Amino acid sequence: MTDGVGSPELSEADVPRGVAAIFGPTLNAVLAPTQAFEVLGRHPLLAGWPIFWMIVVMMLLGAVNLDITRQIMRVGVVEGMAGQGQQVDAEQVRTIIDTMDKWAPAWAVGFNLFALLSVVVLAGLIWIGASTMGGVTKFSHSFAVASIGAVIHPLLATAFVTLVWRLEPPEIRRVADFVRSMPSLGLGLFTGDIELSPAMAQVVARVDVFNFWWMAVIVIGCERLLGLKRGAAMAMAIALWVLSTGLMAFWASLGS
Repeated sequence: MTDGVGSPELSEADVPRGVAAIFGPTLNAVLAPTQAFEVLGRHPLLAGWPIFWMIVVMMLLGAVNLDITRQIMRVGVVEGMAGQGQQVDAEQVRTIIDTMDKWAPAWAVGFNLFALLSVVVLAGLIWIGASTMGGVTKFSHSFAVASIGAVIHPLLATAFVTLVWRLEPPEIRRVADFVRSMPSLGLGLFTGDIELSPAMAQVVARVDVFNFWWMAVIVIGCERLLGLKRGAAMAMAIALWVLSTGLMAFWASLGS
């Protein structure tokens, strides 16, 4: 028996409990996304677990990447002052470094809160898109799709970057070095030696395995939970990628 959007109806015995409820939806986001969506369709509160583990793991990754975070913050402030025509002497540089070192942990925490906010915004956009396309209009279902997608990106994508950086720490002397130092499993593998604008570098960075994987998960979720047809689900995923990539490229262009 189904609920009208393609998800099998779960009996009471099928409801994840204990460890299965805590880890199941998160692991299935990677191993069996269809099964994860089937469970979350009936028990949307379980979508909180993937979000919880995303925050926990990214907090740990933020601690591991703290030195790189400090580098980025120091360089960003110094470049910003220089860009405004301000003279930066040695004493100012030392003060800036001390300040950045102090606030880097708070910035890492803030980044994770931003990641959580981005999931909520994504859920809202999915809800609006599904409503427009005639799909299911339950926000809990839209949030479930966004939560499973968050396990792939940013969680797995950040874990991959952290692993590569631990093996080969980047040296960041300019803000532009941050984007160029990002390890890639996509188009960036072929553009490493090409000088790109910050905006274009952001676009290239988002043409990779993790973003394609993320879009595939969004398509599955839109089909299973929101009742969209394959074409509409694919259009939703592509539109969300274009929108998020465009915003990141715009932000990068402002920073340059």
